[in-house]
Amino acid sequence: MSRVPPEDFDYLDHIGCFQLPQRNCLDELVRAYFLYLHPHLPLVDEGKFWETYLNRQSVVHLTSRVSLLVFEAMLLVACSFVSSSTIQDIGFQSVREVRSVYYRRVKALYDFDIERSDLAKAQGALLMTFHVPLNKPQINTYWLGIAIQLARVEGADRYSTYEARDSAKHNQLKRVWWCCIIRDRTMALGLRRPISISSASFEEAWPPLTDDDFKSEIGRSWVGSVPAKMKLLHSLSALCKLCAVLTDILQLLYPTNGVQAIGDRLDFLKRIYTCTDELHEWHDGVVSNSGLHDQHDKSFNVVVLFTSLLTIYFQSAKAALCNYRIRLTLNKPTQYNFERLQTKNELQASLRGIAQCLRAIIDAGMITYSPVSMVAFLALPSICYNLDLSSRASTQKTTHGHGANIYQDFLRVLQLRYEGTDRALNNMSKLVGHMNLEDATSPSTARSRSEHTPTGLKGLSRPSETSGPAKSASGLDIVTSDPQKYIQMSDTLDFFLSRGRFPTKYDNPPDLLSSSDEADGSPSPSLMNDLIAGRERDTVRKTHNQAGPAELSSRPGIGDPAWAASSIESNDLMASSELVTGSAELSAMLTDDPFGQAVTNPDGFSFEDFMTDGPNSGIERLQNMLYTYPDWP
Repeated sequence: MSRVPPEDFDYLDHIGCFQLPQRNCLDELVRAYFLYLHPHLPLVDEGKFWETYLNRQSVVHLTSRVSLLVFEAMLLVACSFVSSSTIQDIGFQSVREVRSVYYRRVKALYDFDIERSDLAKAQGALLMTFHVPLNKPQINTYWLGIAIQLARVEGADRYSTYEARDSAKHNQLKRVWWCCIIRDRTMALGLRRPISISSASFEEAWPPLTDDDFKSEIGRSWVGSVPAKMKLLHSLSALCKLCAVLTDILQLLYPTNGVQAIGDRLDFLKRIYTCTDELHEWHDGVVSNSGLHDQHDKSFNVVVLFTSLLTIYFQSAKAALCNYRIRLTLNKPTQYNFERLQTKNELQASLRGIAQCLRAIIDAGMITYSPVSMVAFLALPSICYNLDLSSRASTQKTTHGHGANIYQDFLRVLQLRYEGTDRALNNMSKLVGHMNLEDATSPSTARSRSEHTPTGLKGLSRPSETSGPAKSASGLDIVTSDPQKYIQMSDTLDFFLSRGRFPTKYDNPPDLLSSSDEADGSPSPSLMNDLIAGRERDTVRKTHNQAGPAELSSRPGIGDPAWAASSIESNDLMASSELVTGSAELSAMLTDDPFGQAVTNPDGFSFEDFMTDGPNSGIERLQNMLYTYPDWP
């Protein structure tokens, strides 16, 4: 601190950078950090941290042993996971307010160069990726780039060279570098952005984190049991392996040099099938290594949260590959009927898997502890759910009472905590509105429709009222009946998740498909069917077995015979070369059907009330009042 100019020090002191909450509030914040962020982003050694934290004689002693920048950044993230009473005790009225203040403090500490260690700066920058101000939608990618650059300066990407000569340094660098990789992959997957870290021989260059890297933490955590800690470490190890698998997938979907032009569709389909098979192999390995846990151990609720997040990443990657496959069938309306139908079935199964993850999180009482990244991962499932609502509404009269759905409920809870969700929900509302759907994604205060159609939404206008009744009962039948319209919706969604805004007339990215649709660039229908038939049985088996989130722990009730039967029947129908729409509705895919039923919402209950009572009482309220599913096990 002695090298900081007095005027800088005075400013930092004025905005509260050197002030820490009182002891009981600080304890809750630290516990929240290690419970709800550390398991999948182990930036610091938890065992060593608790030793320093619990043995401190004063705040001065604590900050002399722990980087102030890193500690303030830890508090920034932890603010999202503590009770409203703690927020008020700290001196703020809402989670949003305290997050904004702490972000300002952490950013000031970084900007004024208070921290000398580049590695500590990298840790602080990485934690700042979890806050996205409303007016800076891409700031998290900026901080990620800073973190990666500083980590490289410290040699974190060469951590293996320290293994023999300095084990402590090796462990610290390995943690930081893999945290950079994890944020790079999960942000790219959710926000449809290019990855920043790549390698031709990924796992050889950077061996993943394993249980051995966390020996110093086992038995020294103050926030969970040893069995729960071991489960979380297994989940982290699986996440690292998934990041390796996602490398090729994300480079295919979101290349750093822009959108790829495709010449040979068959070659790209083979690449997609290879990526999908690698995802399945990863998933099979995770499931085979999972086991039952003690249902009475409340610390395992956190395990459910992180294993569910892991499954959401897996299912989201599969859904993204499905969208890519649909794009490859454009401009070939009849030859690719079989592929489109198969892709639609797999997309439905992925969305069903995500929905089951949300159910598991709610059942475990973890909805208020979901990370901000959940907003991006729920965007596509939420809009597709609305496709199904609109489709059913066009064919039959339905009454849903309060009409809430599981996606809306998740997004509302996240909106109360995270500022950047306003922009995402507003854009989702616009997209849904321009597709003439009932808007079930935005909060009740933002249900108005935009008067002007954004450029990226042209072609998604209201269907003609004179065109007759809809022929499809399932929203995702649009994949087979109008794939161009579905891709327009998907592209618009990807654009605003990536850029934070809708495309304008000046945003005209080149089509993923080549402009000249050469005959030799597209496989014949018979060749396509042969290619798909070679993997169809494995695809049906794997998709059938991978829909739910609980397979990572207990794997109960996995499988949907109705879907398998529908898929097999559809394949038989395709032999006649007719355009066939799947008979299974999306609502049937998302059951044990909590979404097809009215949700109990007592008069006077609001999510604002839910959030002001503190996490525990709010969760009990949520489970007992909002989600009364009689068919839940």
